[in-house]
Amino acid sequence: LPSLLNPRKRLKKSRTPDLTMEYLFTQQITHNENDLELDFLKSCTLTLKINSPAPIVVLRMLNPNNTLLEDLGLIKYDELAVRFMDINSEDDGETMNLVILDIIQDKNPNILILECLEENAYWLLQKNYQIFNKQPVPSILQALVPKLTIDCGDFPAENTYHLPNKRRFDVLARMAKEHGAIFYIT
Repeated sequence: LPSLLNPRKRLKKSRTPDLTMEYLFTQQITHNENDLELDFLKSCTLTLKINSPAPIVVLRMLNPNNTLLEDLGLIKYDELAVRFMDINSEDDGETMNLVILDIIQDKNPNILILECLEENAYWLLQKNYQIFNKQPVPSILQALVPKLTIDCGDFPAENTYHLPNKRRFDVLARMAKEHGAIFYIT
């Protein structure tokens, strides 16, 4: 308590925040069931692009001696499980499964940039080659996004959809427009 009351002692202390694990936004990064050292993480940025159904997560990672690529085997389209802190909750935070879209070598040869997208959003951006002939909306949704639990209202009509070479996202957008509905991932 005396150090809080004495301004001289407060000024002498470092102004750097205490960066213990409980204050870091990115709490854990896992690749193939192996936890990556958070010391490798330089920054984590969430960026929303107009044509993307979800934020792009950009991880700038230290890569001394090419450790991430050679020793840990990170490659394009690998999955990472990243746990983020939730400041509004007392639990362990939210884990987001990410797909690595691109691995970019920074100007600094010891830094890699990983551009990632949430796994379900990545799935929605894949091409749709299925034909849905007179099927109810919930079964079409389950076929388009099989990893998600579907909570869908009752639509009396059965529908036919075939949008060759279109993204699953585009099929969902068309369905929503035709039924006056919205879809979102929580």
